[in-house]
Amino acid sequence: MCTIKSLMGWLLRLGILILGGISGVLLLWGFWPPPRQEQLIPLAVAEHEPLQPVARLVVRPTMRVGDSQIVEFHAAGRSESGSLEGVILSTRLDLSPMEVRPSGEVSSTITEGRGASFYWEVTPWQAGEVRGTLWVYLQLRPDAAGGRRVIAAPLVVIRSVTLWGWTGRQARLWGVFGMALAIGMAVLGQRWVRICV
Repeated sequence: MCTIKSLMGWLLRLGILILGGISGVLLLWGFWPPPRQEQLIPLAVAEHEPLQPVARLVVRPTMRVGDSQIVEFHAAGRSESGSLEGVILSTRLDLSPMEVRPSGEVSSTITEGRGASFYWEVTPWQAGEVRGTLWVYLQLRPDAAGGRRVIAAPLVVIRSVTLWGWTGRQARLWGVFGMALAIGMAVLGQRWVRICV
């Protein structure tokens, strides 16, 4: 009887270690934030136009399926660029089949010495690499030569990953459940497993 109880106690401890280890991996993978990457994007603007020639694109190149990230685009303005009346910067992020909000074109008026910032919430629902485009348009005054034109169209690449086929949300839920179960097994196991002397 002592031998059986000792064996059961050893097996229980082994099970707790395995379950806790797997749950820890799920929680670490599910909660650890992917690194952000900043890219400098050249803008096709002339010296007399109201934007600096370089903008910033901030994105996480790798993310978990089912999770969301915020993609940022920042364009700085020039402090002395003449009249800014009617000058509009517009953007559109195309990342099909990912879910992108806002999904259409977003615009912002350029003011003296200030540029514009744009933000999108991106959510992938399947694993794989998606290559999309960030379209950036500059709309000058209606009476100005050139009117509306594309000043940048950088490639945006995001890779969506899973862990054993699980999304980020599934990994976090199963990780929490597994860790709670391992702790419960450790607490309850002490009540009936006795070490034979």
